[in-house]
Amino acid sequence: MTKVISLLFVTFLLFSFATYGFSGKQYGKHENRNWWNNTKVLDQLKLTDQQKGKIDEIASSNKERLDNLRSQIKTYHKELDESAKNPNSTRDQILSEFDQLEKTRGELRKVEFEMSMEMREVLTPEQKTTLSGIKEQHKKRQGSEKCDE
Repeated sequence: MTKVISLLFVTFLLFSFATYGFSGKQYGKHENRNWWNNTKVLDQLKLTDQQKGKIDEIASSNKERLDNLRSQIKTYHKELDESAKNPNSTRDQILSEFDQLEKTRGELRKVEFEMSMEMREVLTPEQKTTLSGIKEQHKKRQGSEKCDE
């Protein structure tokens, strides 16, 4: 039980750092949610062509790995759901599948975070500050939209 709680806590921390930092997939599965694919954000950051090229290269070099991890997560989640519904599944089997799912989620968050940090290195200090402000505004808008629902 302690192992599961520890794993959940580490996963939560990784997810929190990735979300707070410069994660590409912070708010969902939509491509325009990636700040580097959002033309409004790019205009505000005033990226040079060289910076855009480096950021695109970083995103491209990580795409296959991220897609594979997301696919694994879907598979593990489906397997876990099936095991949880199966009356013949053992507690150990379900926990093992849960551990695998959470381990893979942690790997995904780490790759996203590392990619974000690599992209961050391309930005000037002023651009980093601008991006942080944009993300804060987005968080505030998301929070107010949730309150309106």
